[in-house]
Amino acid sequence: MRDQIDGRLGGCVSQTTGKHREIELDLAQRMAQDRYSNEQGYTVFTERFHLKRGTCCGNGCRHCPFEPRHQKDERVLNESVGAFLKKNL
Repeated sequence: MRDQIDGRLGGCVSQTTGKHREIELDLAQRMAQDRYSNEQGYTVFTERFHLKRGTCCGNGCRHCPFEPRHQKDERVLNESVGAFLKKNL
């Protein structure tokens, strides 16, 4: 698995690289959009994008909403995203 995939190719910036400082948005802001660009110009997919996708891609995405994280085809939502959806839907 590559630590970083260029967003222009449909991937995401990994949580584990530590090489890129990302503009941090709170969960409510991230759930309002599918993606944003970090300071290096990479596209970073949000929890909302991944929820629309339906399952984990297994690429180590920074905002993976599934548990356990980064497990391909996982569908179980993590606690914080699940609580946000219950509160806001």
